[in-house]
Amino acid sequence: QHPAALVRRFNTWISEHPNDDALNIVWFSATHETTDAKRGGGYAPGRAAPPFQLDAPKLKYSQAILDGIWRNLLETVDHLQGLIAHAREASPSADRVWFFGTDHGRNFTRRSMTQPVWLPPDHVVNRGSSHCCMASFEETHTPFALLYDGGARVTPAQVDAPTSTVAFWRVLERAFGVDLQLPNTRTFDSPVLDGESYAARWDEGILASAGNAGSIRAVADRWAFRSLLIRPQVAPIFGRPAATQKVLTGSANRGSYFLAEELYDRESDPFEQRNVADANEQTVLEFRRKVADWLAVYYDPPNHPRYEYSLSFPEPVELTFSAPQPIRVGADGAALPEAAALRVTAKGRQFVLQSAEGASIVDIEGAPSAGLVRCQATGLPLEVLGSGKVRLNLALARTNCVSSERQAALGPTDVAFRAKLVEESLVGTGSGMTQELVEGLRSWGYVRDLDQAHRSKQR
Repeated sequence: QHPAALVRRFNTWISEHPNDDALNIVWFSATHETTDAKRGGGYAPGRAAPPFQLDAPKLKYSQAILDGIWRNLLETVDHLQGLIAHAREASPSADRVWFFGTDHGRNFTRRSMTQPVWLPPDHVVNRGSSHCCMASFEETHTPFALLYDGGARVTPAQVDAPTSTVAFWRVLERAFGVDLQLPNTRTFDSPVLDGESYAARWDEGILASAGNAGSIRAVADRWAFRSLLIRPQVAPIFGRPAATQKVLTGSANRGSYFLAEELYDRESDPFEQRNVADANEQTVLEFRRKVADWLAVYYDPPNHPRYEYSLSFPEPVELTFSAPQPIRVGADGAALPEAAALRVTAKGRQFVLQSAEGASIVDIEGAPSAGLVRCQATGLPLEVLGSGKVRLNLALARTNCVSSERQAALGPTDVAFRAKLVEESLVGTGSGMTQELVEGLRSWGYVRDLDQAHRSKQR
């Protein structure tokens, strides 16, 4: 949304509801260069400034694009200042929270701008993509701000470390003393905001985000990892340039070993120009596992499948299960408790786990230090047991363990795993995802115009 148009809509709403306390989410596209900037337009009055330049003399990038983004950001700041001033003038007593953010950044390095991309469902761009599909640092670096316009509720702070935009919901929880039933994960928090609380949350080991072409980006410590989706079926591949063929079969920047994964050292290469995956094989493999675990925490398909998982040990054990979402655990045939919890301790030989949420992963403490978790039906190894905490990706295990009543021969220290589908939920009929989205929007009053248009057609 262009800043001027977006601010006009907010000003209209505030004029109609001047005394309402409100959470205002201002989601703008200031990271795109404006149309005027593309034509070489000047800065807004009073905002004349020299070109925005990067302190990277060897980096090849588009100065024109950066100038356009800088103009747009300055224009956005001016409009937002006017918006807040209008809100305060309309009703000084209203308590407002403002969230300022944007969906993505804009590619500006020559390397990103010349990289071919696949645009769902079947469009291929040989060069010139501005965003969406590469999991690049340009696309994912999107600063955001949270402003309290009213009574101060938190100490002002600036967070420079990589942080997910969803962490602002945790800030609201603390500020207003409400429970938004957020996942108990570090993605939804920041150590700067509450170090003690952050340390106690489920540690994914990465901060990740997903693009709309199946790309996933994850950062941890000094590393940035990109996983890209292989899609050779979307276009006649042999009729495409060599670089585009590489994109459709993995990554245009791939090395000798990893087809669809890239790795960058953010300390020595902050603009991510050199893929070092081949030289850091173990790091790439660790990111693979962490990304698979991250998907098990957050991914929930439109049919919302819910599973019952069983683990059968050769001898009785006392185990502690912890998860990013509340779980229920039963032992040795006892009924599952009514209440779910993030951390459950149980004693027995056969354990049953269920969760009402989509998260399909648990940490297990107290397991024997030797043996394997194996598929009950086939004997396929799924996880290695060991002393300390074992992270069991239940979604990955059930994918590799076809449900069956068959009992494979297991070793004396092995643990049998089984998954059983117990529930699916689809809102409405036909296209479940679309219908569910419409129902969600209707519950918030966002589809009244669509409903009115539908009724008019029926008349």
